[in-house]
Amino acid sequence: STFSAEPLSEELTEIPVSVELASDFLDRKTPIFRDDLSVFLSQSGETADTILALRYCLERGPLCVGVVNTVGSTLSRETHCGVHINAGPEVGVASTKAYTSQYIALLLMALRLSEDRILFSERQRQIIDALHAMPGMIKRVLEQDKGLQQFATTISDNKNLLLMGRGYQYTTCLEGALKIKEIMISATCTPRVGPSFPFPSLLY
Repeated sequence: STFSAEPLSEELTEIPVSVELASDFLDRKTPIFRDDLSVFLSQSGETADTILALRYCLERGPLCVGVVNTVGSTLSRETHCGVHINAGPEVGVASTKAYTSQYIALLLMALRLSEDRILFSERQRQIIDALHAMPGMIKRVLEQDKGLQQFATTISDNKNLLLMGRGYQYTTCLEGALKIKEIMISATCTPRVGPSFPFPSLLY
């Protein structure tokens, strides 16, 4: 969800945003400064690498914000402030509700940080309108359950799946590929589509 929210956050706030895997962040001993804003995401609030990264940052003085799904978790207690997404427990193997709710929480944070920028008022309104429309869109998708099951049956015998995207939607492909790998144990490829997209070579 952080990779998905990164480009819009930068666009709205005009502040550089760096998305880090907690384990890599710790291995590199990444520089952190007191005027940084560090945001930590975890569905459970107990992810070991994320908690260690939080404690690393707390020692260096930036504002630390948590985005978690579990009230009272370690991450929610040790951050300076945060957001409880209240998505409820995940029933399936793959995280879906938490991912979507985390993404929305990050967008709302970016909108809040950019609310005094008149230059982006139209863009902000577009995003807010899209967020308001999202529940109806999700409802319509869920109403297609039977058709989606038929489609899944149709492609279930394929050995490989190729998910293609660009721009803001590339990270959606990455997340979709992760869900497929978690549930189907199927090989997936997520190329970034662009002017130099080597489509034929990806089909071997």
